[in-house]
Amino acid sequence: LGSPRRVASRRAASDMGGVVSSEDEVSSLPDASVRVALEKTSYRAGETVRGYLQLTITRRTALTTMTVSLAGRAWTTVQYTDGGGGGSSSAHCTARENRHLLQMEAPVAHFPSGVCDPGHFQCPFEFQLPLDVPSSMAEHKSQSRFVSGDNVARLDYCVGVV
Repeated sequence: LGSPRRVASRRAASDMGGVVSSEDEVSSLPDASVRVALEKTSYRAGETVRGYLQLTITRRTALTTMTVSLAGRAWTTVQYTDGGGGGSSSAHCTARENRHLLQMEAPVAHFPSGVCDPGHFQCPFEFQLPLDVPSSMAEHKSQSRFVSGDNVARLDYCVGVV
């Protein structure tokens, strides 16, 4: 783990030797902005997720470490009607489940003095995806013959800064 590499300009920070197809503002400090860019938009199990964290500091800022996180979560919501047997009335119910599937972290920059001077910094990172990680997906259904209401299933991954 070394110090981040200072780049001459924001434009120079986007040259990864590949196509950067995803770049999002992920966090913001009072005098800084943090962006994460990925080399491509989709990955398969076993592949290496590569990207960089771009840090732009406008004033001297207290900062010790920058860490990139890759998280995978699954969300499921099912709405159904409980028919209530024996003369009781039916009730509309909702079942939800949220599950963490993957959590990986990589420290990408360390500022030994605890302070970062103004400038533009580029901090590369990579994560090796496990061979058994499921693919992202999203499904939204309304009103089926088995369940009523809105039903949602989603599995996605997020890269952020912690």
